[in-house]
Amino acid sequence: MKSKIVLLGAMVTVVAIIVGAIFMVNNQNIVEASNEIAEKKTMRLPTINIEAMKLEGISEAISTEEPENEGATEEELQKEKVTTTSHEAPYYIIVNYASNVVTVYGKDGNNEYTVPVKAMVCSTGVATPKSGVYKLTNTRYKWRALFGGVYGQYAVKIVGNILFHSVPYLSTDNSTLEYWEYDKLGTSASAGCIRLTVTDALWIYNNCGSGTQVEFSSSASNPLGKPSAKKISAYPELRGFDPTDPASNNPWRNANGSMNKEEVQTPSNPPQKVEEIVTKPEEPKEEEKPIVPEKPKDPVEEEDKKDDKDDQDKEENKDSETSIPEDKKDELQN
Repeated sequence: MKSKIVLLGAMVTVVAIIVGAIFMVNNQNIVEASNEIAEKKTMRLPTINIEAMKLEGISEAISTEEPENEGATEEELQKEKVTTTSHEAPYYIIVNYASNVVTVYGKDGNNEYTVPVKAMVCSTGVATPKSGVYKLTNTRYKWRALFGGVYGQYAVKIVGNILFHSVPYLSTDNSTLEYWEYDKLGTSASAGCIRLTVTDALWIYNNCGSGTQVEFSSSASNPLGKPSAKKISAYPELRGFDPTDPASNNPWRNANGSMNKEEVQTPSNPPQKVEEIVTKPEEPKEEEKPIVPEKPKDPVEEEDKKDDKDDQDKEENKDSETSIPEDKKDELQN
């Protein structure tokens, strides 16, 4: 009897161990599944197909900490202002905040920045520095939280909270572009940062490293002119994306030919051409004479006319008789 009890206890123990193991496996699976779901929810960034980074010391950083403002304090402006021009960097950038154009200059044979190599349309704002030269650092972000709870792609710090970056997005998802703000490129529309198309922000992000000088001016010339940006509000299925974004999920890449080609905006249902119809003036018609109704006949008057006609016939007959020759009269009488 005792052996049976021992055997039963051992069986219970084995069963408990098996159940516990199963429970632990299931619990681990549940945890892994939960982690996978959470990871998918937080993985909001699209796959980006871009050229390899050209600058050393730059990582694909993402900042979700919203700045207190979109500007630079007077202390920051004075502290970070450059007083002498350095010729170490390959490029020199001038931001014309009056015309909202960014011009990038390269070096000439004398190592001076006199060769314009690229022009970019931009949007500046009230807090944009009105003068001064500042140096870029390697502080830059693939996605950067901006003032107002929005995000910018390819953000590069200039001074304080003044950055080069794309037009804002509602999240770190490249399909949430604020398209109404994108249509304002070329006008003063930001709070202070320098808004650019994604391709232009990416160019600065990749090519203008630490030490690149940025000058702010309202009177600088624009030797390459002012580029234009596509107006996208009229394209509901595409306007969530920047047309210049090189991301593989950008629908502009396969829409209307090249996504970088500026198109003439036409209404979706253009009015049909209406041929002009020339009508010859009608020739004037002859005036029609009014029809006068006949006067009703008077029976008495008609009777008198009839009597007059009978009398006239008698006279004619009489005349005709008097005109018969005498010899014929005799023949008639005989």
